[in-house]
Formats: sequence, structure tokens, C-alpha cells
Amino acid sequence: MPRCPTDIVYSEKYTDGEFEYRHVILPHELYKKISKIGRLLTEQEWRSLGYKRIPWMGSL
Repeated sequence: MPRCPTDIVYSEKYTDGEFEYRHVILPHELYKKISKIGRLLTEQEWRSLGYKRIPWMGSL
């Protein structure tokens, strides 16, 4: 059985042609804390937990 990471792990970005996505694997303790909330978190709530998304950058 795979073990939970000790730090947040980010997947490579992937797209469906319209949106970009990224999977995030959480440490067990952080997962337990979030699962008690019972709803999707806001970006501000994610950031307060240590989630650091790479800023989106556009190009011409």
C-alpha cells in the first residue's frame, strides 16, 4: 500500500483542451483536517494550509 507523503505533492499539469488541471496529494494529517470540513475549500483556505499553486502565466 502506498504511503502518504510528508509534504504536499503536486502532479504535472494536464488539460482537457479548455482547462488545466493538477492533482495534489496531501500528507495524512492535512487530509484528516480537511476531510472534517465537508466541503470544497476556497483558495484562501488552501493557501492557509500550505498549498502553493504555481501562478498561471499567459503568453502571446
